[in-house]
Amino acid sequence: MLFLYCFLMVMPIIMMIFGLIFKNGGPDNIDAFYGYRTAMSTKNRNTWNFAHRYFAVILRRIGSAMLFVSALLGCVGFFCNEVIQNILYIIVLTTQCAIFIAALFPVESALNRKFDKDGNRKIR
Repeated sequence: MLFLYCFLMVMPIIMMIFGLIFKNGGPDNIDAFYGYRTAMSTKNRNTWNFAHRYFAVILRRIGSAMLFVSALLGCVGFFCNEVIQNILYIIVLTTQCAIFIAALFPVESALNRKFDKDGNRKIR
């Protein structure tokens, strides 16, 4: 039971850690093993750094909120029978994954607002 509770904390903690790692612009190499890699973010160094800085803010905010909610729901699970606890934990984990995926959309939207299709900054 404690293992499952700790497992609920993994995704939010990872999000916050990568939020801290990416706050200065992400990996040095655009073709790095990890990073926010989409067609738009890999156009050039400016789009790469912008995407990572923007994503870092989102990851830290969402990760900390998810950590709080997950910890709270995990505590509720301690007082439920095993079947309800498992259902609750599956719902929390699925929601965490969905929120992580949804966090990608604002980054792409911001990239498209700030840069043209070739990765050049738009002039206002």
